[in-house]
Amino acid sequence: MNTVNEVGSTPLSDACSLAYLDLVRLLLASDAVLWLDGQHDPTLHQAVRGGDVEIVRLILDAGANVNELADLSEAPLHLAVEDDKVEIAELLLARGADPALKRIFDESALDVALLHGSERCLALLSTRH
Repeated sequence: MNTVNEVGSTPLSDACSLAYLDLVRLLLASDAVLWLDGQHDPTLHQAVRGGDVEIVRLILDAGANVNELADLSEAPLHLAVEDDKVEIAELLLARGADPALKRIFDESALDVALLHGSERCLALLSTRH
Protein backbone atom coordinates (compact mmCIF):
# COMPACT_ATOMS: atom_id res chain seq x y z
CA MET A 1 0.00 0.00 0.00
CA ASN A 2 2.72 2.50 0.94
CA THR A 3 4.77 2.00 -2.21
CA VAL A 4 5.77 4.15 -5.17
CA ASN A 5 5.35 2.69 -8.65
CA GLU A 6 7.63 3.20 -11.66
CA VAL A 7 5.90 6.46 -12.64
CA GLY A 8 6.19 8.00 -9.19
CA SER A 9 2.68 7.55 -7.87
CA THR A 10 1.22 5.67 -4.93
CA PRO A 11 -2.08 3.80 -4.58
CA LEU A 12 -3.41 6.78 -2.59
CA SER A 13 -2.26 9.42 -5.06
CA ASP A 14 -3.68 7.37 -7.94
CA ALA A 15 -7.03 6.97 -6.17
CA CYS A 16 -7.10 10.72 -5.57
CA SER A 17 -6.30 11.63 -9.16
CA LEU A 18 -8.98 9.23 -10.43
CA ALA A 19 -11.53 10.55 -7.89
CA TYR A 20 -12.18 7.14 -6.32
CA LEU A 21 -13.68 8.45 -3.08
CA ASP A 22 -14.41 5.08 -1.46
CA LEU A 23 -10.90 3.82 -2.21
CA VAL A 24 -9.35 7.01 -0.79
CA ARG A 25 -11.37 6.51 2.40
CA LEU A 26 -10.27 2.87 2.62
CA LEU A 27 -6.60 3.69 2.04
CA LEU A 28 -6.60 6.49 4.61
CA ALA A 29 -8.35 4.25 7.15
CA SER A 30 -5.61 1.67 6.47
CA ASP A 31 -2.88 4.22 7.30
CA ALA A 32 -1.77 5.11 3.79
CA VAL A 33 0.78 7.91 4.00
CA LEU A 34 0.48 11.17 2.08
CA TRP A 35 4.07 11.32 0.86
CA LEU A 36 6.74 8.74 0.09
CA ASP A 37 10.30 9.22 -1.15
CA GLY A 38 10.28 8.88 -4.92
CA GLN A 39 6.73 10.15 -5.31
CA HIS A 40 6.41 12.54 -8.26
CA ASP A 41 3.64 14.87 -7.08
CA PRO A 42 2.21 15.47 -3.61
CA THR A 43 -1.02 13.61 -2.91
CA LEU A 44 -2.95 16.86 -2.39
CA HIS A 45 -1.97 18.01 -5.86
CA GLN A 46 -3.28 14.74 -7.29
CA ALA A 47 -6.51 15.16 -5.33
CA VAL A 48 -6.99 18.66 -6.75
CA ARG A 49 -6.36 17.35 -10.28
CA GLY A 50 -8.95 14.62 -9.66
CA GLY A 51 -11.53 17.30 -9.00
CA ASP A 52 -13.47 15.74 -6.11
CA VAL A 53 -13.88 18.31 -3.33
CA GLU A 54 -14.58 15.63 -0.72
CA ILE A 55 -11.32 13.85 -1.54
CA VAL A 56 -9.44 17.14 -1.25
CA ARG A 57 -11.09 17.68 2.15
CA LEU A 58 -10.06 14.17 3.30
CA ILE A 59 -6.45 14.71 2.22
CA LEU A 60 -6.33 18.06 4.01
CA ASP A 61 -7.86 16.46 7.11
CA ALA A 62 -5.15 13.79 6.94
CA GLY A 63 -2.51 16.51 7.31
CA ALA A 64 -1.57 17.66 3.82
CA ASN A 65 0.11 21.06 3.59
CA VAL A 66 -2.30 23.38 1.77
CA ASN A 67 0.61 25.51 0.49
CA GLU A 68 2.99 22.69 -0.48
CA LEU A 69 4.83 23.42 -3.70
CA ALA A 70 5.36 20.77 -6.37
CA ASP A 71 7.18 20.89 -9.70
CA LEU A 72 7.26 24.37 -11.22
CA SER A 73 6.52 25.65 -7.71
CA GLU A 74 2.83 25.00 -8.18
CA ALA A 75 0.64 25.09 -5.09
CA PRO A 76 -2.66 23.20 -4.97
CA LEU A 77 -4.50 26.52 -5.41
CA HIS A 78 -2.74 27.12 -8.74
CA LEU A 79 -4.01 23.76 -9.99
CA ALA A 80 -7.57 24.38 -8.84
CA VAL A 81 -7.66 27.80 -10.45
CA GLU A 82 -6.12 26.53 -13.69
CA ASP A 83 -9.20 24.35 -14.30
CA ASP A 84 -11.73 26.74 -12.69
CA LYS A 85 -12.48 24.29 -9.87
CA VAL A 86 -14.06 26.98 -7.71
CA GLU A 87 -15.39 24.69 -4.96
CA ILE A 88 -11.92 23.25 -4.44
CA ALA A 89 -10.37 26.73 -4.58
CA GLU A 90 -12.84 27.91 -1.91
CA LEU A 91 -11.94 24.95 0.31
CA LEU A 92 -8.21 25.52 -0.11
CA LEU A 93 -8.58 29.21 0.71
CA ALA A 94 -10.71 28.38 3.76
CA ARG A 95 -7.94 26.02 4.92
CA GLY A 96 -5.27 28.72 4.58
CA ALA A 97 -4.06 28.57 0.99
CA ASP A 98 -2.00 31.64 0.18
CA PRO A 99 -3.31 33.24 -3.04
CA ALA A 100 -0.14 35.34 -3.29
CA LEU A 101 2.19 32.32 -3.68
CA LYS A 102 3.96 32.49 -7.03
CA ARG A 103 4.78 29.55 -9.22
CA ILE A 104 7.96 29.32 -11.26
CA PHE A 105 6.81 31.81 -13.91
CA ASP A 106 6.05 34.40 -11.21
CA GLU A 107 2.30 33.79 -11.46
CA SER A 108 -0.04 34.11 -8.49
CA ALA A 109 -3.35 32.25 -8.38
CA LEU A 110 -5.04 35.38 -9.74
CA ASP A 111 -2.56 35.49 -12.64
CA VAL A 112 -3.29 31.82 -13.38
CA ALA A 113 -7.05 32.51 -13.37
CA LEU A 114 -6.57 35.34 -15.87
CA LEU A 115 -4.24 33.28 -18.05
CA HIS A 116 -6.62 30.30 -18.23
CA GLY A 117 -9.89 32.22 -18.42
CA SER A 118 -11.12 30.69 -15.18
CA GLU A 119 -14.01 33.07 -14.66
CA ARG A 120 -15.46 31.63 -11.44
CA CYS A 121 -12.08 31.45 -9.74
CA LEU A 122 -11.20 34.89 -11.05
CA ALA A 123 -14.30 36.29 -9.36
CA LEU A 124 -13.44 34.44 -6.14
CA LEU A 125 -9.83 35.63 -6.08
CA SER A 126 -10.72 39.19 -7.06
CA THR A 127 -12.61 39.57 -3.80
CA ARG A 128 -9.45 38.60 -1.89
CA HIS A 129 -7.03 41.03 -3.52
